[in-house]
Amino acid sequence: MQIQFYPTSEQRLTLAQTFGCTRY
Repeated sequence: MQIQFYPTSEQRLTLAQTFGCTRY
């Protein structure tokens, strides 16, 4: 699933942990 929005720095870290991915 591709993310169509660009979250902030803090949200990127949260999403990275949630999806188990660091490609944000």
